Amino acid sequence: MQKKTKVVFSFDTEDFVNDFAAESILRCARILREEGAKGCFQVVGLLAEALKKWGRQDVIDELKNHHEIGFHSYTHSVHPNLVELTDVCDPRAASAAFDEREREGIRIVKEIFGRESLASAVPPGASFTYIAQYGYHRLGIPVYAASPVKDKVSSRPISFCNMTQLRYNFCLDDTLFSMDEEGMKKVLDEKAAGQEVFVIYHHPNIDCTSEFWDAINFNGRNTDPDKYVPSPKRPPEETELFFERFRKLVRMIREDDRFEFGTFGDYAGYFDGKRTVTEELLKKLIPQLDQALFPVTEPESLCLSDIFYSFADVFKGLPLRECGEVSGFICEPYAITESVKLKAEDVINSARLIRENDFLPEIVWVGDRALGPADWLRAAVKTLKSEKDFTLDPGPWQIDLGQFPTLRDLKLGELWYDCECSNFRDRYLSDRLRLQSWTIRLPAGTKRMIF
Repeated sequence: MQKKTKVVFSFDTEDFVNDFAAESILRCARILREEGAKGCFQVVGLLAEALKKWGRQDVIDELKNHHEIGFHSYTHSVHPNLVELTDVCDPRAASAAFDEREREGIRIVKEIFGRESLASAVPPGASFTYIAQYGYHRLGIPVYAASPVKDKVSSRPISFCNMTQLRYNFCLDDTLFSMDEEGMKKVLDEKAAGQEVFVIYHHPNIDCTSEFWDAINFNGRNTDPDKYVPSPKRPPEETELFFERFRKLVRMIREDDRFEFGTFGDYAGYFDGKRTVTEELLKKLIPQLDQALFPVTEPESLCLSDIFYSFADVFKGLPLRECGEVSGFICEPYAITESVKLKAEDVINSARLIRENDFLPEIVWVGDRALGPADWLRAAVKTLKSEKDFTLDPGPWQIDLGQFPTLRDLKLGELWYDCECSNFRDRYLSDRLRLQSWTIRLPAGTKRMIF
């Protein structure tokens, strides 16, 4: 029997400008509940505060009592937004600024919605930043949705920067104003074929407004709260048509044996299993490592950071390594450009110089020779094969990012969607997201490559 595709409904719940838009949140939530589904409402901290201010305890109670609560940042498009805040050279300074702001937003959302923890986080717009990935993990959030690090073929969960990453698959914002029942069936037929997770996402405010709240008030500037400009309202018949079709879509999914409802919380511990690496296991990984510098999926799910430090521990004489949190690079690592001759004894001895810090080392010294971390990993493989003296040829330091084209091609400076970030130059963020590729893990026992 074919495994069912899990359907997750995710709502970017964010409009703290238009008080009338809160009604759309309530209606989306009630339709899901009435049809037997649970939604994942990614709440902006400022909206949580606004719901209290507007007296919308009915909205708060509906989400609190019947749905999953995630986090959509504290301030969303208010400048400096997350990319503006964290696009700085010093990652520790960026992390401190991120923690100070987002910790407060998380506290507010937890308090207002009565949660001990939040299941997931979703970036506002295209504010993908490695600082947020590591930061949300540190603040106790396990899942990152709408990720640029994704399996574009089967939508498998991916571990990146210590968070389980899930892609946003299908947007309802404009679709249900124009898509009839036949169109819905066609989409479901496409997504049922080979998709592990199908995330349907939506901005509830667009049900009743024809223009995004932040495009009007935060495009390259901050509008003062007492001068917020409301969004134009949609004609009531358009809003009613949306909710009629939304209910129909939810019901179609519920009645289709190929699908089952799920939430992001179902994936909170997806990659949490023990990763114990021994010398014997490393020997089993050699064929995969010889094939490609890429994460492995057999017999364990391991990223390159796991493997790098596991070789170092084995060469230090430790019986095993219990893998835990991982990190990538902060600067592009060194890589040899011509062949070098090495001794296995020197490679083993060099492991004592490898220290675990905030990020992976960019250079490793083997005797008097400088190697890049990928070079050292290839040398470690040869050493474990019992090669005594060998020649090490140049090779790539980066994994095959062709398997992750969205990450490979990411240019955040071109992306914010609704709002211009006038102070954002993308001096570091796009490149540093790619530099975290050594933290990528794919589910154990699944295909190693995507394409």
